[in-house]
Amino acid sequence: MWQAMNMLLRDSAEYLNESKVGCMMDLRPISEINEEYLSPRVINTHYRLDVLPQEFRRSRTVLGTCHMV
Repeated sequence: MWQAMNMLLRDSAEYLNESKVGCMMDLRPISEINEEYLSPRVINTHYRLDVLPQEFRRSRTVLGTCHMV
């Protein structure tokens, strides 16, 4: 899903060679991700929507969810 979202964001079908771990909110503080990756960016997480920081609801953020059952 992370690769597909990045392809849509870049308007390119080219595979991104970066690891999604760099944008993994579960592993790094959001402040570090914001400093390292320019906006707009795709942030990866396993968190449920209701436990994400409030800043996601206040800003111009597009959230896409994919839940594997």
